[in-house]
Amino acid sequence: MNIVSKVRDALFIQALLSLAALPFVLWWRLPYPALSFVGNLLFPLFLSLILLLSSLVFFAHLFHLPAGMLCFCLNATTQVWDVALRTNPPPCWVPCASVWTIAAYVLLTAALLLLVSYAPKKSNYMSALLCALGIACSAVYIADTTQQPLTILSKNKNSLVFVPGKHNDLEIHDHGYLNTTHNNSSLVDYEIMPHLLFTYAHPSYVRVYGKGKRAYEAQQRIRAWLT
Repeated sequence: MNIVSKVRDALFIQALLSLAALPFVLWWRLPYPALSFVGNLLFPLFLSLILLLSSLVFFAHLFHLPAGMLCFCLNATTQVWDVALRTNPPPCWVPCASVWTIAAYVLLTAALLLLVSYAPKKSNYMSALLCALGIACSAVYIADTTQQPLTILSKNKNSLVFVPGKHNDLEIHDHGYLNTTHNNSSLVDYEIMPHLLFTYAHPSYVRVYGKGKRAYEAQQRIRAWLT
């Protein structure tokens, strides 16, 4: 019964953490993989095992004890984890943070929490669940309904206009701003990107409109930042 209680608590904590991270993911418009919940459950197990084996290997070498089997187990564990990280899941398991996919994920997580939260301290579980769901649903609504503003970077008479789209895309129109310095890379890194990340978080697609080669170079560097 104690094991069942620990498993239930672990599931609840992981689901609660997933819901707690949801507002930040939505606000920054980052992908929210459906496998994140499973990954949060598996990672602590692998990490604990790797740390345990590493500690045993260390003490075995410290006291001049044979550690061949321990090294083999540690190497096998790290290889299994490396294979798991390199496995590409089907595209349907890695949806972007759209309203419908997030709403479905929240409902599934809520159903799981309702199943695992049956305990003597049920009221505490349910209170935490309702708070997490309230925050998550508010974040979904805000992320879907908030229209990002049009902003302008200006230097003397030159300007750079940021025009957000309806599908988390961003258009940047250059009116001489990219020609105000000889180092286009520094301009993107220290002026454009801080403004873009602070105002628009993580747009899914960026297009730079302007004359000459500098607009294309700036577009490529911005996309490299966002990938």
